[in-house]
Amino acid sequence: MPKTTKKHFDLFVSESRKWIDIFGLKAQEIHFKHEDVGNGNIAMCRRDSVARVAKLSLCKTWPVRFIMDLSDENVKLAAFEEVCHIFLYELSSCAYSRFIMEHEIDESEHSIIRTLQSVLYPKY
Repeated sequence: MPKTTKKHFDLFVSESRKWIDIFGLKAQEIHFKHEDVGNGNIAMCRRDSVARVAKLSLCKTWPVRFIMDLSDENVKLAAFEEVCHIFLYELSSCAYSRFIMEHEIDESEHSIIRTLQSVLYPKY
């Protein structure tokens, strides 16, 4: 299996930071790791909602089971996907919660809409 390099990791971090800035995800601390994440994943996002911390990891070993080859463009795409997990975390958390108030889902949905309005609406 191909190995990701420091150059790939630096690209993953810089692309992640770009999307973190675009989406305005400043309310939490975000750490980056270059490590094997398991389960055949290219990258992974782990979140601690109580501590307001997220960890984005790029796998050191690029899984061969993916159609995507190891390229700069696919590393950028992996970074975008992991940042989207942070972006959608509140809504996902509501979906997985056994006890949720309707207004909490509504608030999460509107938070996403406000972000998309500020990021996309003025440009398109």
